[in-house]
Amino acid sequence: MHSLWILFWVLRSGMLLLPPLPNSLFNNHPSSSWLDETPASRIITRCTQDIASIDGWLSVMLSSVVSLSISMIVKLGGPVFFSPIFLIPGVFIAVLGMYLGNIYLKAQMSVKREMRYGYPCFNIYLVLLRC
Repeated sequence: MHSLWILFWVLRSGMLLLPPLPNSLFNNHPSSSWLDETPASRIITRCTQDIASIDGWLSVMLSSVVSLSISMIVKLGGPVFFSPIFLIPGVFIAVLGMYLGNIYLKAQMSVKREMRYGYPCFNIYLVLLRC
């Protein structure tokens, strides 16, 4: 059942994300000279790589999100089924986890942005962390 659910969502998201790809390729370049100058094999290779990156990444991430969500619901649902009072701390911990996760993601994006521009301070810390 779990695999069928993931397969359904991967196929649905692929149908939503992939059709605009060729349309954007041909609509963003109104001049036919671009199509005449660019080899067809390069266009096909690029579209194939984009499709593979979307399909591969999407199915793996969706699988882990669904698996983790089901695991969390079952692990909270068992104790709540026998003693409903555990719902209050469970919801509190879930909200706290979402809040802290949001803060972590914002900080991570900021650090990655700073490291991308090659500031020496961050490069030294990066070298120290990799050792």
